[in-house]
Amino acid sequence: MSDFKAKKEEISQKTLRLMLQIAFIFAIPAFLAFFVGRWIDDTYNIDQKGTLFCLLISFIFSWFLVIREYKKINSELTEIKKQEDVVKQAKQNKINENLKKLEQENKK
Repeated sequence: MSDFKAKKEEISQKTLRLMLQIAFIFAIPAFLAFFVGRWIDDTYNIDQKGTLFCLLISFIFSWFLVIREYKKINSELTEIKKQEDVVKQAKQNKINENLKKLEQENKK
C-alpha cells in the first residue's frame, strides 16, 4: 500500500513541476511571439496584425503542450488507481475466503 502512496506522491510532485512548466510554456512562446510579431509588423507595415497573429499561435501552441502534459500525468494516475483497486479487491477476496473458512469450522 505504501508503494501506491509513494507513486501518488511522485505524481503530485510532477504536478507541481507541471505548474512551473506552465509558466514557462506560456511565457517563452509569448515573449518570442511578441518580438517576432513586432518585427513582422515593422517589416511589412501592417499595424499590429502580425503581433496579434503570432501571439494567438503561441497561445494555441502553449495550450497544446499543457493539455499533452495533463493527459500524460492523468493516465499515470489512472493506472496507479487501477493497480490499487486490484490490490484492494485481492485483499477483500482473501478476507472473504478466511471468513468462509472460519464459518465452516464453527459449523463443525
